[in-house]
Amino acid sequence: GIFDYKNNHTAIIGCTIENNNGFVGAGVANYEGETFTIDSCLIRNNDAEYYGGIYSFYSPDSKVVNSTITHNTSLQSGGGIASDLITLENVIACENIPDQILGYWQNNGRVCLSNSCDDENQDGIPDVCQSDSSDGTLNVPLDFPNIQDAIDAASYGDTILVAPGTYSSTDSHVLNTGGKPLTIRATGSPQETILDGNAVMPVVVCTSGEGTTTVIQGFTIQNGLSNYGGGIRCVYSGPVFRDCVIRENIAEYAGGGIYFDNSNSTMTDCVVTLNKELGGGVGGGGIYCRGGSDVTLHSCLITDNEGYIGGGLSINRSSITATDSMFINNIATDDEYPDWSGGGGITGYEADLELNQCEISNNYTSGRGGGIDLAAQSSLTAMNCVISNNVSTDDGGGIHSIDSTMLLTSSTICGNAPDQIYGPWTDGGQNTVEYICPNDSGACCISTWVVCEISDEFDCLRFGGTWMGTGTTCEESACPSQCIGDANGDGNVGIN
Repeated sequence: GIFDYKNNHTAIIGCTIENNNGFVGAGVANYEGETFTIDSCLIRNNDAEYYGGIYSFYSPDSKVVNSTITHNTSLQSGGGIASDLITLENVIACENIPDQILGYWQNNGRVCLSNSCDDENQDGIPDVCQSDSSDGTLNVPLDFPNIQDAIDAASYGDTILVAPGTYSSTDSHVLNTGGKPLTIRATGSPQETILDGNAVMPVVVCTSGEGTTTVIQGFTIQNGLSNYGGGIRCVYSGPVFRDCVIRENIAEYAGGGIYFDNSNSTMTDCVVTLNKELGGGVGGGGIYCRGGSDVTLHSCLITDNEGYIGGGLSINRSSITATDSMFINNIATDDEYPDWSGGGGITGYEADLELNQCEISNNYTSGRGGGIDLAAQSSLTAMNCVISNNVSTDDGGGIHSIDSTMLLTSSTICGNAPDQIYGPWTDGGQNTVEYICPNDSGACCISTWVVCEISDEFDCLRFGGTWMGTGTTCEESACPSQCIGDANGDGNVGIN
C-alpha cells in the first residue's frame, strides 16, 4: 500500500488502506523515518509474508492514533502491527492473523487488542473490549472465559479477579497487560491458580510501558518457553508482582524464569524456582536484568535455577536491590565450555547490587564465583548477609570480583570452597570470614591420632573422623579411642 523510507516527517491522515499484498508491511511500511503518524485511518485485509497491516522500525517518533487495524494477515508474525517501539492511542486491532501486535509499544490509552471483532451493538468497538462491570471488577471465568479477554475489556484502574484453575492460551502468550493499569489477582492460592505456557509460549508479557499501577498477584507462572523470559518478559515497563511462584520455565538465550529489559519492576514474596536458561546466550537461569533496569526484590526466594552464567540472577548494566531474600541451590555451568561460567547464585557485569539481610548459600558454578561473580566495574554492597557453602571450580567460592568494588558490613562469609573472597573488598565492620561457618562446626574425633579437632561434618568424615554433632566442643566430647586402656579419650592410658 504505502512504503515510507527515511522521510523526516510523514503523516497519513483519514485514509483507508486495504487489500494490498507485499513481502514486508503489505498495508504500510515505514523504515527510519524521523516522525511517522497514522491518524484516523482504516487498515484492513492486507496480506504479507511478514507484517501484514503496519510495519514501523527505526523511527524514534512513530504513533498510530484514532485508527482501526483489522483482518490483516502475515504468514510469519505481526499480523496487525509490527514495530520496535510505537505509540498507540485510541486504536482497535482485531482479528489480525496470527497476532494483533508484535514488538514493543506504548499504550497512551483506549487501546483494544482482540482476536474477535464481533460488535453486537455496532458502536465500532469490539464487544470483548467493552466491560459490563459497573464497579470496576471483572471476574474470570464468570464474566470472561480467559484472562486475556478480561484484560482487553478492562478499563484503566479495573481489578480482574481470577478463580482457581489452570489458564493457558491459543495466542502467542497467556496474558499481555497491554500497558493498562490493572490489578490482576488470584482469588485462591498460587498453587490453585496457574498460568501455564504449555512449553510453547511465554506466560506473562509486559512490554507497553506498564508501571506500578499494573499489579499481578497470587499466581503460579509455569511451563513458559521463549528466547527471552520464559515465564515473565518485562521490556520498557515496571509492573509489580506479589505472591507469585515462577517455576519450570525455559529461555533459549536469557532469563529462564524472568527477563527484565529497561524495567523497574518490584517483586514481593515471590518464589523463582526450577527455571532454566539453555546456555545459548547471556544467562540468568532464574532472572536476567539488562538495559538499565532497576529491579527490587523483597522477601523472595530464588532457588534451584540453572543457567550459563548467573544461575539464580544475571545482571548486565543494571541495578538490583534485594532485601530479606535468598539465593539457594542455583547452578551456573555450560556443557561445552564449563570454565567460562560464573556466578552460581548471582553474576554482575557493570552491575550495581545491593543486598540487605540476604542469604546466598549452596550455589555452584563450574567457573568462578560460586556465590557471587562481579566484573567490569560492578559494585556490591552487602549488609547483614550470609554467603555460605557455595562452591566454584575456579577462584572465589563465596565471592569473585575483578575490577569491581565490594563493601561488606555485618555479614558472614564462610564455608565456601575453594576460598571465601577473591578480589579486594572494603570491611565495613562486624564481618565474619571463616573457612568453617560458626553454626556448622562441632567436635571431630580423629581416632588415628587420638585427638579432637573443631571441624565441619564434611571434613570430619573425609578424614575418617567421628562427628560428634553441630555445636559440640572438644572439652565436652568424650572421643572414642583405639587404645583399650584410654578410658576417657584424652590420649593417655588411665582408669575411670
